[in-house]
Amino acid sequence: MNKKYSEVIIIGAGPAGCAAAIQLKRSGFDPLIFEKDQIGGLANNANFIENYLGFPNGINGSEFVNLLEKHILRLKIKLVKEEIIEITWDSKKNLFYIQSNLNYYKANYLILAIGTIPKRLSIIGEEELNELDLLFYEPTNIKKQNLLNKRIAVIGAGDAAFDYSLQLEKIASQITIFNRKNTFHCLPLLMKRVEEKSDKIKIIKNKQIIKFEYKENQNQPYVVLEFADKSKSNFDIILIAIGRIINSFLIDQLAKENPDKKKLYKIGDVKNGYYRQISIAVGDGIKCAMKIINDIKIRSN
Repeated sequence: MNKKYSEVIIIGAGPAGCAAAIQLKRSGFDPLIFEKDQIGGLANNANFIENYLGFPNGINGSEFVNLLEKHILRLKIKLVKEEIIEITWDSKKNLFYIQSNLNYYKANYLILAIGTIPKRLSIIGEEELNELDLLFYEPTNIKKQNLLNKRIAVIGAGDAAFDYSLQLEKIASQITIFNRKNTFHCLPLLMKRVEEKSDKIKIIKNKQIIKFEYKENQNQPYVVLEFADKSKSNFDIILIAIGRIINSFLIDQLAKENPDKKKLYKIGDVKNGYYRQISIAVGDGIKCAMKIINDIKIRSN
């Protein structure tokens, strides 16, 4: 089978992957960058980005992603909207063979910018409600719904739960943040902003959810939350924001075949874990691209 070739393939079009692609393009290379979902990664979920240099007044996550996409388009970087499902390493040819849901590719260098995936509560009803589009892990997916007069339960105690709530209160009727403990670990400024929206955002502590149950009222679906104290509450939509874990699926595939990680690079959140910041991811991407460029120059001399 004929495989499409690229010197460098990047999987993931978040800030890290895009930064690597831009640096490579500026140096005369023509990388392929794969993204099955939206360009921008977790920046799509951000209500407000205010610690990225060059934006003294901060910037909305969607606006930032639009600028990122314009940057990629202006440089004519090839963005492939396909999902990578398998990667193998040929140690004799020093090539990566990459299978997407539609095509086959090969590359000399592979950059994994595949980020993180959300943690799940793993309780009764969670999977069913997710399949029914009543339970979500990313606010970008919720915003595709009609949220007029909708009540949303946000489960979590960190920055994401509070930032997501601030984003959704602009379009939903009522937001309630549930925390299973008495303390929160979000930034104080996020807590303050949520408290200033107390007319639309409620905070409830010491409520551990043990079960979700699907219900209907006059053909309108809703969700019943059951708590450890036996109390119950009804909501239209659930958003779970209890943390994220490294997306190790593709990494695990290569662990045995390429243990020395030849020509393989991890950048951004998949490398840095807890330190999920756009500026760190961008720095990772640029540094990685410079290493590859230097390696190619050395090999060609």
